[in-house]
Amino acid sequence: MLNKLAVRNVKRSLKDYLIYIATMTIISALVFAFNGMMFSEDLQEMTQGLDILVLMTVLASIFIFFLVIWLVRYISNFMVQRRSNEFAI
Repeated sequence: MLNKLAVRNVKRSLKDYLIYIATMTIISALVFAFNGMMFSEDLQEMTQGLDILVLMTVLASIFIFFLVIWLVRYISNFMVQRRSNEFAI
């Protein structure tokens, strides 16, 4: 009986955790891509006269960084709220 309840809870929360893991994977790939662009020697050689492109890449990376902070905070609060509801039941 207790095992069935535990398995059912794992199946329910797997959806939430799967969304969290997929979102964090995509955001991590974006951060890696923008940081790779900023420090790429080939891109720096091509854009020697285009300082605005480097500036926009840095701004996009900073924006994605703050998006990651907000996302982690939001998902952590969501998971804690879900867990507190489980403990209340």
